[in-house]
Order: sequence, then structure tokens, then C-alpha cells
Amino acid sequence: MDMLMVRDIMTGAPIHVDRQAPMVDVARLMREHGIDDVLVTDGDKLLGVVTARDLVLALADDLDPHNTTAEDLAGPEPISVHAEDGVDEAVRLMRAHELHRLPVLEAERVVGMVTWIDVDRPTGRADR
Repeated sequence: MDMLMVRDIMTGAPIHVDRQAPMVDVARLMREHGIDDVLVTDGDKLLGVVTARDLVLALADDLDPHNTTAEDLAGPEPISVHAEDGVDEAVRLMRAHELHRLPVLEAERVVGMVTWIDVDRPTGRADR
């Protein structure tokens, strides 16, 4: 049996913002799409991820939501998986870093996202 690859289960076209997007636009995008985090990109290159927690901390620190950029908020060195990696690698990374989703890269370009729902669907497993 062939190993199930991340590209086989990922969701394409992840929601992302340009690195210069103001914090207020990031928050609106999250609200509009009902998501808790958004990818920060420079073109197709992944720079980081902004989470709802990042927004709360920025507001608590009195950062200006109109002048603080997505790049300012994004954590360094985002954890990601490659499209050609096995699903087991995505599971390992999500467990090790307590993540609900991972950006999927192909030739260093963002091409999708993989979540626990994606992992559970084809395998019928819930091994978190």
C-alpha cells in the first residue's frame, strides 16, 4: 500500500495576508472567515502565522492596530510541512508543537493547509 502524502489530504488556497497588512485588516479577515489564524506571506513565500492570541497580546500591549503589520505580529520560523511529506510527518509536527493546522509548502511556496480534520477523514483515525 502506498504511503498517504500530505498533498493527498491538504486543503488548497489557504487564507493569507501580505506581510504589510495592518493588524486591523488581519483581525477583520479572521472574523470574516471564522478562523483563528492567518498565514503571513511575501508573495507565495511563507513568513509566519498570526494567531488570535497574537492579536489579543498586541492590543493588551497598546499596539496601534492601524500601524502594526502582520509581519510585526507573526511568530518567527513558522512550522510547516511539505506537500510530498507523509501524513505521519504532519501528525508528528502537529502533536509535537500542539498545533491544529500546518501550512503546506511545495518548492518553498504555500500551496495549502493540513488540519486534524484532513488527517482524520481519509484514515478514519483520531489519534491525536
